[in-house]
Amino acid sequence: MPGSIEEKYERFRALHFKDSAFVIPNPWDAGTARILSALGFEALATTSAGYAFSVGKRDSFAGLARGEVMANARAIAEATELPVSANLEDGFGASPEDCACTVDEAFRIGLMGGSIEDATGNLDDPIHEFDLAVERIGAAAEAARDRPFLLTARAENYLWGRPDLDDTIKRLQAFSRAGADVLYAPGLPDLEAIRTVCREVDKPVNVVMGLQGASYTVDALTEAGVQRISVGGSFARAALGALIRAAEEVRDSGTFAYAGQAIPDRQCLDGSSETQRSFVMASEPTLPVPPQKTICTAGDFWALFPPIRRTAPVPRTNGEPMKPKLLVPFALGHFANDVAPVGMYLIIPAFGLAMGLSPVEIGLLFTIHSFGSAMAHLPAGILIDHVSNRGLPLIVTFFWVALGYFGASLVSDYWTFALLIAVAGAGDAAWHPMATGILARVHKDRKAYALGVHALGGHFSEVVALVVAGYLISIADWRVALQVLVLPGLVMEFVFIGVARRVPRIEAVRPRKADLARMWRLWTSRMALRVILLFSAYNMALFATSTMTPVFLKSVHGLDWQETALAMAAMMALGALAQPSMGRISDVIGRRPLLIAGNALAAVGAIAAWLAPSLMAVLVALGLVLTTLVAIRAVVLAVALDHGGGREGTSLGLAFVFLDGIGALGAVLAGLIGERDLSLAFLFAGLLSAVAAGLSVLPRRLSPDRCAHGETVAQPGD
Repeated sequence: MPGSIEEKYERFRALHFKDSAFVIPNPWDAGTARILSALGFEALATTSAGYAFSVGKRDSFAGLARGEVMANARAIAEATELPVSANLEDGFGASPEDCACTVDEAFRIGLMGGSIEDATGNLDDPIHEFDLAVERIGAAAEAARDRPFLLTARAENYLWGRPDLDDTIKRLQAFSRAGADVLYAPGLPDLEAIRTVCREVDKPVNVVMGLQGASYTVDALTEAGVQRISVGGSFARAALGALIRAAEEVRDSGTFAYAGQAIPDRQCLDGSSETQRSFVMASEPTLPVPPQKTICTAGDFWALFPPIRRTAPVPRTNGEPMKPKLLVPFALGHFANDVAPVGMYLIIPAFGLAMGLSPVEIGLLFTIHSFGSAMAHLPAGILIDHVSNRGLPLIVTFFWVALGYFGASLVSDYWTFALLIAVAGAGDAAWHPMATGILARVHKDRKAYALGVHALGGHFSEVVALVVAGYLISIADWRVALQVLVLPGLVMEFVFIGVARRVPRIEAVRPRKADLARMWRLWTSRMALRVILLFSAYNMALFATSTMTPVFLKSVHGLDWQETALAMAAMMALGALAQPSMGRISDVIGRRPLLIAGNALAAVGAIAAWLAPSLMAVLVALGLVLTTLVAIRAVVLAVALDHGGGREGTSLGLAFVFLDGIGALGAVLAGLIGERDLSLAFLFAGLLSAVAAGLSVLPRRLSPDRCAHGETVAQPGD
């Protein structure tokens, strides 16, 4: 029965809690999927053995590559309206990150579930060590969290010559605690062992029938406590058995009696002699699934940039539908929280010029301001991933920001001013990973677009704040400007009391050691180093340009504060308006093309600003730099989410640390370089953008784990 993806998932999940066990047969291609669907089964599961037989390969880790297994699973999912669960082997890699990425890819190609096994494929050491096996399932469960995806965890002892029932049960219990939805121990020796497993675990149990040896009825397995019964490759072997017997008859006796047992063509299409439903073999599936295939094995930098889709994007996501009721108020909250921090682009230079500070001292204030922000990003990201009432911390940030900046408006001492703006910046910084983490979780399959819409509020604040700050500084002073700019945040604090109630709640959990260990591994790998360098080079270029542009336009070209503000606002507004579109495009064609193009254009513009002979040329060149860098910011943040593979707030918190912490060094370095000639600051920014573009276009390389098959990983675009 057609319906929404969520409804289909709920029907699939409910099958596991019926009074009797249900059979989930295993097709091995699109044709057999259609036949089994027509015969009235309620769900399907792929079979690695059946697929291997159909392509003349062995069912082994060495025999089947990740790409072909996933392509087969996708073809089956697209051939039926039934929910499909896939045999995801060992997660196509040894690390927890590999398992998480495999689940992510399985979800994206339209699967409703999948199994991860604890086998290594190594005959000398066939089963993963206990703690690693549990951590792998935990990572896979994290990737499936809040998605319509049912994770099955497999304990493979009995298939690999380790008939240890106690260890098998211990593993299944641990897999359940780690987040698995269904438990599976293939090869259990008898009905009593099956009954024991079902009694000792707290999740639905799958067993496989059709293997050599004892066979039990559905009723007997139901009585033992089984909830789901698969048939593995036995249907495929039965079909191949019929083929061999027919071929042997023709070869040995020269007769064709087998044709009397063959089914008619029509039955090959609809699965029964009495038509139950019609099929058009070339038709599209009723429920669209994104054709994107994400390759994201650990250590593979190119996994961050999904390949170009071959068909048009679908109108709704595989996860929850887009929710304007959160996007719009979050964008407005972003606007209110960012007004005062954005005004600092003019207020800090105005403070510095009023106090007779040098460009280095002004640049240092920008850096201190950003370092204050960097200190709050990660704790805020971790907090929002683990508290239940995620709306309350958002409300707190508005008061925090207003209090800090208002205090800064009352002082004249350099270091007191620096401390207060750092504290206030930390409050604004806390908003970003919390708000974007919530949105990214709600809109998993269009996260760059959601981040782009959220960013519109922040960049609209750039237009308003810069114009208002420039006007107030010109008619009064920087103190009045800063005091006025904190007012929107105070108003929004009360508005958000109602908005916060609409934020979806999650189960409150304490940060686990395994979570922290996983994040440490993710962000200390060689791939992560490239990501961090990309973030840093990108934001250092943005900081260098945005902080030195007001000083340059006023000091070198004689613009007043209001003219400078209008110029800055216009430059950033164009990028802000483009940001949702850039995010949407990157969700479709991948991150890499936009990162390369955006950073390359910024490099050209910055070098042109350094060489520009006139004010108009400078404005055009700097406009190109700021427009392109602002436009691709949501794409840069989406790279962090792609790399993080879950824990959206924490991943974005780390991204903001690198962007605003390390990236803020661009301001002070640009000030140092611009001591003799301010235009050199733009040459510096251009070189940084060139570095960022280069990091986005580095040569592709082999994934170090070789997908656990000894084969090259298919790179995006291959």
